[in-house]
Amino acid sequence: MKERDLTIDIAKGICIYLVVLGHCHNAGLIRHYIYLFHMPFFFFVSGFFFNRKDGFIKFLKAKFKRLLIPFCVYWLFSITASEGIGILQTKTLIIPDTHIGAIWFLISLWNMYIIHYFVSKMSGIWGGISSIIRLGIAYYLVENKVALPLYLTQTFMAYPFFILGNFFYKSKVFSVNGIRNTCYEVLQSRKVACTLFVIALLFMSLYPCEQLDIKELELPNVFSLIIGAFSGILMTMIVSRFVFEVRFMAFIKRALSKLGIYSIHILGFHFVVLTLAYYIVTPLIIRIEKILMLPVQTGEDIKFNSPYLAIFMAVLISYISLKMGEYSEKKWPKLWGIHKHK
Repeated sequence: MKERDLTIDIAKGICIYLVVLGHCHNAGLIRHYIYLFHMPFFFFVSGFFFNRKDGFIKFLKAKFKRLLIPFCVYWLFSITASEGIGILQTKTLIIPDTHIGAIWFLISLWNMYIIHYFVSKMSGIWGGISSIIRLGIAYYLVENKVALPLYLTQTFMAYPFFILGNFFYKSKVFSVNGIRNTCYEVLQSRKVACTLFVIALLFMSLYPCEQLDIKELELPNVFSLIIGAFSGILMTMIVSRFVFEVRFMAFIKRALSKLGIYSIHILGFHFVVLTLAYYIVTPLIIRIEKILMLPVQTGEDIKFNSPYLAIFMAVLISYISLKMGEYSEKKWPKLWGIHKHK
C-alpha cells in the first residue's frame, strides 16, 4: 500500500480549518480571503487522485460509497440534530432545517468525477478545451441566475480546478537533471517554493480579487478567479511543506495532518457542532459581560464580529467534528466505504 503523503494531509487540514473558520466568522477580510481558495483547493486536490483504471460500473460504485452514502448520513444527522436543537430553543416541535450546509461539495464532486471519467479519455488539449467550455457555461448560468439541479452549476464553476489539480500532480512537464518531473515534484524544491510563495503572496495582497463563493454562485472575473484561487492554493501547498519539514512544528504537523485525514467528516459534521457550540457559548458570554458590567454584545455580534473568538471556536469545532468522524469510522466503517481487513 502506498504511504500517505502527509504534506497533502497537512494542506487539507489547513483548508478544512479555514472552511470552519469561514462559517464561524462570516464577515470582513477573513471571509473574503478564505473564500477565494478554500473550496477551489478541495476540488484541486481531488484531481490529484483521480484514477480511471477501473471499469465505469466499478468506478461508479466506489464513488457512490465514498461520496453519496456519506452525504446521506451527514444530511440525516443534520436534520435530526436541527430538530433537537430547535426543540431546545423553542420547547416545541419544529420543521427541521433541510439546508445541507457544506456537504453540497460531495454532490458536486460526484458530478465532477462522473464527467471527468469520460473527459479523461480525451487528449490533454481537448480535456483543457472541455474545461474552458464548462467554465464558460458556468459564467453564462451565473450571469442569468440559473442554478442547475444537483449543484451542476457549481460543478462547472469548479471543474477547471479539478483539471488543474490532475495536471499539477500527474503530468511530467519539467525536466530536472534529465529526469521528468510533475509540477508537484518541482514544488518540493525550496528555492522554487519560496519564489512561488512570494509571487502568490504579492498577487493575493496587491491585486483586488473579487468575491468568490462557489456554493452561492458568486463568480468574479476570470483573472480574479484563477489568480486569486490558484495563489491561495499554491501558498497552502507551500506552507504545508514548511510545516512538514520544520522540526519544532511537530505538534502542529500532527494536528493538521489529522484534520486533513478526517476532513470529510469535519466538512459533514461541523455545521451542527457549530450551531450547538454557539447555542451554549453565546448566552454564557452575554452573562459574563453583564456580571463584569461590560458593553453587552448581541448574539449576532458574538457569532460574526468576534474574530478572536471565531479562531478559538473553529479550533474547538474542528476537533469535536474530527473525533465524531474518527469514532463513527471505527464503529460503522461500511457507512464510509471502509472495509476492515481480517
